[in-house]
Amino acid sequence: MPTSACEIACLVPHPTRAALLTRADGSLPLTAIEGEYRLRDLLDAVESLLGVLPPVLRVDQRRSDAAGEPTLVVVDLESPGATPPDGFTWTSWRGTGVGARSPKEARDALPRWIERRERGPTPLDPPWAIPGWSARAAAWMEDRLRDAGHPATSPPRLVYSWGISVILCAPTAAGKHYLKCSAPIFAAEAVLTSALAGITPELVTRVVAAEKAEGWLLMADHGDRVLGEQPARTWAGGLDALATIQRAWRGRTAELVAAGAPVRSVAALGDLLPGLADSEPLRSELGADLEVWNAAMPRFVAACGRLAELGPAPTLVHGDFHPWNVAVTDDRPLVFDWSDTAISHPFVDLAVYLTRTDDVAVRRDLRDAYLARWRDGIPAGELAEAAEVALLVGTLYQVECYARLLGSLEPEDRGGMNGAAGSWARAALDVLEHGIATQRPGHADG
Repeated sequence: MPTSACEIACLVPHPTRAALLTRADGSLPLTAIEGEYRLRDLLDAVESLLGVLPPVLRVDQRRSDAAGEPTLVVVDLESPGATPPDGFTWTSWRGTGVGARSPKEARDALPRWIERRERGPTPLDPPWAIPGWSARAAAWMEDRLRDAGHPATSPPRLVYSWGISVILCAPTAAGKHYLKCSAPIFAAEAVLTSALAGITPELVTRVVAAEKAEGWLLMADHGDRVLGEQPARTWAGGLDALATIQRAWRGRTAELVAAGAPVRSVAALGDLLPGLADSEPLRSELGADLEVWNAAMPRFVAACGRLAELGPAPTLVHGDFHPWNVAVTDDRPLVFDWSDTAISHPFVDLAVYLTRTDDVAVRRDLRDAYLARWRDGIPAGELAEAAEVALLVGTLYQVECYARLLGSLEPEDRGGMNGAAGSWARAALDVLEHGIATQRPGHADG
């Protein structure tokens, strides 16, 4: 567990003029937390520093240690009002030397922050980074909880925030409830999760309400136990839940499309792959491995074509399926975080799930348990081949997903995802040679 401190610099605007909150010497408000980085500790530290916690617009990880843990975070906040908190003053952001006595990484964030204040948000900014969003989302959450007969017992509070999603939590007499909003690239998550809950309610988190226009998803608490914290040999239950959900949506892809799910066929993936390395971020992230990647391209494209031929037919895929996205409850596993849901070959989800354990024997057992759910209508030999090819194609699927995702985000919202496209591309090269025994599992975020 990390024990180093994480510095926290705050960017707080005046409500009506071109000024930001500073100390008398012009330095930005600065505090720190010790030990493991947790958002709730960060928020508590900011509230202690300022005496108030204005709505958070963005949490920007500007510096990290070798393990990827944040060591300096810049927090962009809404204005707390015209009266500065004790110990602080308003300083024109157009003045020379503003923030000069602050850490370099915090100073580096200032020009972009000032530009947004002067010109407005960019098309790539997530909705929660726009002032006023938090108040609207919290009001909607409280209204829907009241409609459901479970009024909030205290105001909703931010509990999770990064470049692609934000989560508010509100306690009720019936337990905690959560509002999730994802980045525009995942705007259909709320409606899609509601659709899944309508077909297999016992295998996904309980949906209380969804707001399509805003991308808001209100869910009941599913607890804090996840399958990834259990021994890897117990992970088959997550794959069984996924297969049950996928099979329930066979022949219903039109409904998924109507709910907002994109179609990402593996045949189309084969068409996309040759051009990926010509654009960022994959070109720079591959670096010296670019030549090897291009040389392997004919085999990559052929694998995509072969998997499309083998079947099963396209159905729902999770897109980021790993044991940390499976909740452990007293009754059954629940699959959550359907942000990257799409329609594709169901087996592409194996690539992320299986490589979360280094034990190759366990990987094979998990694969076989999943394949047992797909034996109807597919010869055993073709089923085994499909699983083998899908491990490679599923890894390539992640390359394309991350390349697309990173291109949809502002640099300060990419956080720990920087390098993910290149990491998965190198994993694909290793899977090409070693199959299920690969020693380069893909980019982990669980």
